[in-house]
Amino acid sequence: TNVSDYVVSNNGAVTNNDGVGFDVDGGLKSITVIAPDSGDHVDTGHSFNIRWNFTGNISKKVRIDLFKGSDKVETIVKRAKYNKKFAWDVPGNLADGTNYRIRVLDKANGVNDKSDAFTIETH
Repeated sequence: TNVSDYVVSNNGAVTNNDGVGFDVDGGLKSITVIAPDSGDHVDTGHSFNIRWNFTGNISKKVRIDLFKGSDKVETIVKRAKYNKKFAWDVPGNLADGTNYRIRVLDKANGVNDKSDAFTIETH
């Protein structure tokens, strides 16, 4: 295919000469959870911003899970927008403790990351 058969606009959209858009695989994909971070204390009954970065073309929706140690406690959200932030309303019924972790998962691409261990406290 000749390179002139495709157009890349300033916003990164790729179309063919007929104006039909398509995705270009962005190569290596990764997710890195940046909040909560090691030593963070998350209070039940309050909102906490889960944040992550990513590289490559990941799915438009990610799943966010809560773990305590290696055990999954709950799925926080099944289809969060991939916009690098999710406001989590921390349930009041979670047990106080350390060694909680958040996993952000792009199931379609098999890419995920878990946060560092953090503490949940009842307030």
